[in-house]
Amino acid sequence: MSKTNWVIVCAACLTALSVSVPAGRAAEVPVSRLIETLEATKPPADPPKWLRVSAQVWAERGPWIWIGERLDAQKDLAAAGAAAAPALLELLGRTKDDSVKISVLVVLGSMQSPGELRPRGKVAEALLRLLGDKNAGVRYHAIKVLGFMGHKAAYPELVKLATSDSAVIRLSVAQALGDVGDLRAAAGLLELVEDKERSVRLHAIDALGVLGVAHEVVPKLIEKLGSEDVNERSAAVEAVEKILGYDIKVRHSEWFRPFAKDRKPAIDGFSGWWKANYEGAVPPTDELSLRLKMGADAKQIERVRVKSLDMVAKVGRKKAVDDLFLIMQTATSKPVRAAAARSATALSGIRIEHREADSEIEWERKLSTFRRLWDAAK
Repeated sequence: MSKTNWVIVCAACLTALSVSVPAGRAAEVPVSRLIETLEATKPPADPPKWLRVSAQVWAERGPWIWIGERLDAQKDLAAAGAAAAPALLELLGRTKDDSVKISVLVVLGSMQSPGELRPRGKVAEALLRLLGDKNAGVRYHAIKVLGFMGHKAAYPELVKLATSDSAVIRLSVAQALGDVGDLRAAAGLLELVEDKERSVRLHAIDALGVLGVAHEVVPKLIEKLGSEDVNERSAAVEAVEKILGYDIKVRHSEWFRPFAKDRKPAIDGFSGWWKANYEGAVPPTDELSLRLKMGADAKQIERVRVKSLDMVAKVGRKKAVDDLFLIMQTATSKPVRAAAARSATALSGIRIEHREADSEIEWERKLSTFRRLWDAAK
């Protein structure tokens, strides 16, 4: 039996044995002791008191208890958050054991507040180095953690791994590219949407929905409505709904018929809507122009306008502020005004906020102040 399979079997046996750990242990055991448990590659001959349930149980079930303790150590270190990071990184740097590396990565990927471990400095360096590790499991977990932390600087390295021979690596790359949020990832994800492995295709479609890019993505997702795989068709519709904020299943049930044998009406209906509203109206590679057009379109439903205007903050540049100001000035919908104000604030650095309770006079006053400050800043 391989070492990896042995660990899996041990974990399964532990669950069956229902071995428990004394309550409150996480508060009693320091990080250094938890690190020792994480680093151990075999059960200790003389377990410490906090680990030992009883001499008899240890003698009979020692190895199983040890596996459970490693799992519990992972949970406790993850709960410790940033306080455990220095010791974890030090362990990651010195260990040669792949199972220990994976344990550390599992801990980093399980922390409740990824913001505490911003991918700067040593954290980023350690994870990026592991992308070239010889062990596929280590690479897989390093990719997941980079995505979990939203490390945009990892984009170039992640894209290289998108052509890996391992389907598991390509799958994790697809998910991480969506989580990282670098809009350049759209091109790489569109390639993975056509991957030979179904699981990779599904993760790539989901990631496109998370990423939010519309201009080159929506037409490809429309094509997926003709897929032979019902899950791909459903994933494509859900991704478009995330990208555009458009309730396809509610507003156009005839487009969303995942079990229908004839899927041409769905593709034609969806394509017709997209072409009539947006395709050809903006340069084919200009996400900003597309989002501003959708946000300014008074005929479009409110949710689509709000979603598009919020996206402007991600894809926009300062030159978009004037367009946003015009939308704030002319829009009658308060949610649309608020969305335009959020993006204008993000791009200009000048705060303007539309509140539900704002009267028209109060809103005009805010617009006048913003215009004056923005003209002075340009």
